Amino acid sequence: MKRVVICLIAISVMSGCGSGSDEPLVIAPSGPIIDTCDMFFINDPNSHLTYISDSIFEQILINRNFDNLHNGWVYTSSIDTITFLDLNRPNGEKIKDLSGIENFTSLKYLDVSRQQLECLDLSRNSQLVELDCEKNWLKSLNVGNNNNLKKINCSYNFGLSYLSLKNVPSLTYLNAWQNRLSILNINDCVNIDTLYVRSGQNLVLDLTNLTKLRKLTIDDLSNDLNLENNIQLKNLQVSDVNADIKFNENNMQISRLALTQVHRKINLNLSAFPLLNYLNISGDSII
Repeated sequence: MKRVVICLIAISVMSGCGSGSDEPLVIAPSGPIIDTCDMFFINDPNSHLTYISDSIFEQILINRNFDNLHNGWVYTSSIDTITFLDLNRPNGEKIKDLSGIENFTSLKYLDVSRQQLECLDLSRNSQLVELDCEKNWLKSLNVGNNNNLKKINCSYNFGLSYLSLKNVPSLTYLNAWQNRLSILNINDCVNIDTLYVRSGQNLVLDLTNLTKLRKLTIDDLSNDLNLENNIQLKNLQVSDVNADIKFNENNMQISRLALTQVHRKINLNLSAFPLLNYLNISGDSII
């Protein structure tokens, strides 16, 4: 894919007539700005203006009084103090490009679910705590360097095949259900306690470092799963099992166990789970 990057030259002139607004008149060259999947930031965080390329996104900002002129630009000072942003509009027109979000530097909560985003880069939103981006068209999601991020829902993004969560140490909740993940790097996410994964792409899950994991739900398990280090695990639900699941005495905390659509024999000693109060095991080849 060819990258197209055009340097934006903005000329700001305070308008004195016509609109009656003190919004600057900005003249910029027309044409393509960036290849959206290259995640190239076009906004300087120190600039007094932030470029908003998506007209639907800008219209939402106008409707919420963060902007007052639909010209592709917004004062950075109007958005850099926003902490909560819900862009989920089930019956509205869909946002396709979230360029400009990088200058929402105080953002803690972002809901951009049910849009048409293919790429989302939040690596400069270092205050972000919770992200909901389910049901988009995501092919790329970058949340690196988000030390405060605790919750991610990126489910139902069928084009998402790779997700690396390095440098996201505070993460406690990840919903990656119904993606196409073949690579999921969560080794550094040592505080995760809830994980949902369904990929269907021969995903190898390494949960060795997730010693605080309490709830794990997986569908379409085709590679062996080692749970020996997950000593806090209480709720385990795995369906479409065609791999071995390795338990030992460290998993004594499990109270809810569901292994459904089991397609091969698994080695399971139920006496190792003294707290077990719910059990559902079914399939063509069981214990």
